[in-house]
Amino acid sequence: VFFFFEFSLGWVLGSIAPYNNGYSTISFVGLYLLGRFLNLHFEKIKKLSVGTNIFLYLLFTIIPVTWFLLTGDDRNMLAYSSPFVVFASMFFFLAFTKLKFENKWVNYLACSSFSIYLIHLHPSVWPYYKNLMKTAYENLNGFVYILFVVVFAIVFGVCCMMLDKLRIKLWNSLCKAFIDKW
Repeated sequence: VFFFFEFSLGWVLGSIAPYNNGYSTISFVGLYLLGRFLNLHFEKIKKLSVGTNIFLYLLFTIIPVTWFLLTGDDRNMLAYSSPFVVFASMFFFLAFTKLKFENKWVNYLACSSFSIYLIHLHPSVWPYYKNLMKTAYENLNGFVYILFVVVFAIVFGVCCMMLDKLRIKLWNSLCKAFIDKW
């Protein structure tokens, strides 16, 4: 039911609140719920190999990109509320669930990855972020633009994660101070 509304209101009709082309917290939560639903109810999909998941991810990524390149009309096919993007995300997620690796730094940073999403889409940050990316796109050539976006994403992501780590430390200190007094 969630994805019926996501696809009809958020994709077909565009930026209808609260879906906003999939660029909203409710859409982000919907992806997490999809992952949980798949984990509970779809054994056949979970048993697909990493290669099959990557193939399906690429397929659902290539279809809207090809449509855009051939027609010049994106029809919101690259929006986060597009079924193509949702299915591509799902298969990308499933591919990574099959990979087994453990790294204390990855785990340390991963728990703060949601902060990147929350900060870059915050109403006081988003307009600046969007204008910066638009200006970079208009003024930098292809390779330099790609390099800029990659470096900016890494630096921005690390800064957001470090802010979240600071928030966690402060919160834990405040909780400990109050709990110890009680």
